[in-house]
Amino acid sequence: MRHVFVETNWVVDYCAPAHQRALAAVSLLEAANSGKINLHLPAPCLTEARSAIRIKFQPKEANRLREFLKWAKANRHLEAKVVEDTRLVLDQFEQLG
Repeated sequence: MRHVFVETNWVVDYCAPAHQRALAAVSLLEAANSGKINLHLPAPCLTEARSAIRIKFQPKEANRLREFLKWAKANRHLEAKVVEDTRLVLDQFEQLG
């Protein structure tokens, strides 16, 4: 059986939000789950990845966009339906992160 040693970047690539997840990282875990390979993950990678994931994938611009939506609606630059739909998308985005 083949042994594959992964590191922090693999953890980050696999744990990224669905729309940013690396397919190679997903495939590697699927191969391990199916018994094709033995995947080795050093414990420090999890600690390192936690910090990197928070920094890289935190939806930090959502509040700025929400402020813009309030302004655009109040000044009639956007219709209420567009504002509501955008807020729903932002909520879903934040829940994925």
